[in-house]
Amino acid sequence: MNTGMNPNKLFYTCKDRTCDFWDWAHPLNLNSCENGTKVLEVHMKLEQLNSNMEKEHKKFSKVLKDTGDDVKDIKNLLSVTAITPKSFHIKGTH
Repeated sequence: MNTGMNPNKLFYTCKDRTCDFWDWAHPLNLNSCENGTKVLEVHMKLEQLNSNMEKEHKKFSKVLKDTGDDVKDIKNLLSVTAITPKSFHIKGTH
């Protein structure tokens, strides 16, 4: 979070700000961290996972849009042929 009182100085608070918790967001200095290499590896893996998820989201969004378009096409066909969902009868159903 960033405020006008401390421009460009980030800090953390609870999401809903329902408590008084806050702490400054300190930059991570990987050169002074004994596990810096491991942190970088995890960071790179997370970046790759995020990229993969974004690609999957785009694919899924397209499938949803295409499905929605198909439903609209079916509704249009039904309205042109004057068939209503109530007029359908599937064998074996009552």
